[in-house]
Amino acid sequence: MLEHTFVRTGVIARLRRNPLGPYLDSLATALHHDGYAPHSIQRFLCAAEQFAHWVYSQGYTVCEMDEDLVRRYIAGLPKYRSGNLPKAAQGLGYLVRFLHQHGVTRPRQAELPTPPIEQWLLAYDAHLAHVAGRIPRQRFAEATSPQLGLIGS
Repeated sequence: MLEHTFVRTGVIARLRRNPLGPYLDSLATALHHDGYAPHSIQRFLCAAEQFAHWVYSQGYTVCEMDEDLVRRYIAGLPKYRSGNLPKAAQGLGYLVRFLHQHGVTRPRQAELPTPPIEQWLLAYDAHLAHVAGRIPRQRFAEATSPQLGLIGS
C-alpha cells in the first residue's frame, strides 16, 4: 500500500527501514479503508515515522507505544498559535489504536487499588513487625509448626 501512497521510492524505502516499517503497509491500508484521503495518509505515516524515532531515542520499543508516550511526545513539540496539533502529531492516536488492535502493543495496566482484605493484611503485618517483633517468615514457620498442631495434626 505504501507504493500507492508515495511516489518516491526513497521515501518508501526510508519508511520500511523505520522501526514501524513492518506495520506501515497495513496501517496505510486501514487508513484508506476508513476513508482517509491520500494526503492525510501520507501525513499520518510521516508522523508515525517521526514518533517511532522519538520513541526509540527515549529507550522504548514499538511494543511499548501507548497514549502516555504520545502525550509526552506531543508535549515536546512546538505548538501552533491556532491551537491545532502540529503535523508531527497528527494520526498518532490512530496509530496506537491500530497497533493495539493488531496485537503489537498492549495498554499499560494501571495499578489496581489494593482490596480491603489486602489493606488489612498489610496493616496487620506492619503491626506484627513493629509491635510484636515478628517478621512474615517467622509467622509462617510458627503457623506451620507441628508442635502448635495447626498443620499436619
